[in-house]
Amino acid sequence: MSDLIKIQDALVEKFKIFEPLQFKLWLNPESVFAKQLEQNICPNLRCVVGKVSNIKNAPRPNNYEKVSLSPIKKDDYRAWYEQLYSDFHMSNVELKDWVPVNDAENMDACLKDGLIYFVHIENEKVGLIAAKRKSLLGKSGIYMTEILLSKDFKGKGYAPAIQRKFIDEATDGIELVWGTIDARNVASTRTAFRVGRNSIRTEFFIPIS
Repeated sequence: MSDLIKIQDALVEKFKIFEPLQFKLWLNPESVFAKQLEQNICPNLRCVVGKVSNIKNAPRPNNYEKVSLSPIKKDDYRAWYEQLYSDFHMSNVELKDWVPVNDAENMDACLKDGLIYFVHIENEKVGLIAAKRKSLLGKSGIYMTEILLSKDFKGKGYAPAIQRKFIDEATDGIELVWGTIDARNVASTRTAFRVGRNSIRTEFFIPIS
């Protein structure tokens, strides 16, 4: 922890005019330091990455054959999408602030890249999945922006199948699929892991003492 104190002291000295209360630190989640820190401080975000070729070669998740995707070509999906989020927040009030609806600019980037799809389960439209093209560490990638299901289909094991179907159908020529997930969002983190993605960085906000 002595290194952490050195980092803190250097930052406080440099930015003391702003009277900082905390600083951000990204760590390798497998490092001893990160594991020690996580015992005392809840992490903020996890950067979760998977190699597309490895994911496509892995066994398909349960429910894979029940899932189909249809590309969204226009922005007229927005009202339906926001209503789905409204229903989610009404049922999960405590999650409203840290699982917000994506803004139009972010979703428009997905639409422009041709990476936004309606999700169908046995021909019923039940959700939406979206990503945008964004490289990582010099390798071509898609950044997962959204995977949203109507409440009747949540918690039934469909999310890994949906994400895998998306990767199978929308990542030709892409090396990595990745995204940052709020550490409190256990369900989304678990889905990413089940698809074959792994956490490579964990973000902490460290209180300045």
